Amino acid sequence: MNEMKIVMFLSCALFTLTAACTEPAPIEPLGLWDDTYTWSAGTCQLTGTAKFPFTVVDAGSGSYVLVNNDPVVTSVTGTVRCTQDRCDLTLHETFTVVDSGTTTTGTHDASLVLDEANVIRGSGTIAFRFQNGATCSQTFSSTGLLR
Repeated sequence: MNEMKIVMFLSCALFTLTAACTEPAPIEPLGLWDDTYTWSAGTCQLTGTAKFPFTVVDAGSGSYVLVNNDPVVTSVTGTVRCTQDRCDLTLHETFTVVDSGTTTTGTHDASLVLDEANVIRGSGTIAFRFQNGATCSQTFSSTGLLR
């Protein structure tokens, strides 16, 4: 049992006779998910790291919207589920890059976890389809902070 739960349990035990006791609120996922990916196995020959920040905003009624302001991103979908210990986020983006008249499309999928300390960890895959029909994909691990 983590320290937060122990404190809540003790507080509830002490004040049961005089006050209502509730569970701690879920972690709040709102803000900039400032993520850095470290490339792993794959056929795209990506090396090193890359930044992939996006924002989670409140859509009302306990739901969230994922926003990526990168102009190459054509759609962003996903889910966010939070408890008092963590938020689990799945992300799916599609993108189109035009460089020197050549069009490349792709997808980016990630499963990320935000913990009580606002630390992000996870993994995923990015895939590209080039104008000539060739494809490649690459896996990554993710670390970052909620800002």
